[in-house]
Amino acid sequence: MTESTSEKRVTNNKEINTNKVGGIIMRTKKYTHGITFFMTLQMYEDIRKLSDQREVSISEVFRNIVSEYLERHQRDENERPNA
Repeated sequence: MTESTSEKRVTNNKEINTNKVGGIIMRTKKYTHGITFFMTLQMYEDIRKLSDQREVSISEVFRNIVSEYLERHQRDENERPNA
């Protein structure tokens, strides 16, 4: 049986979770649930341009968009008077 240990490491000023399995250090998966959806070519090109400008992946752009939407939705729900 292979021994596995988990720890936090700092790399490039970022804290990451790692697992050491059989002497090999591997990053712990942070994102594990994928999603697929379709958009127009123009929407894709706009997102691609934005990701290139920010030097992040398209996935990171979408994670940021979803996070901002969910935060705004939660804030709106909390501000809504109880019926």
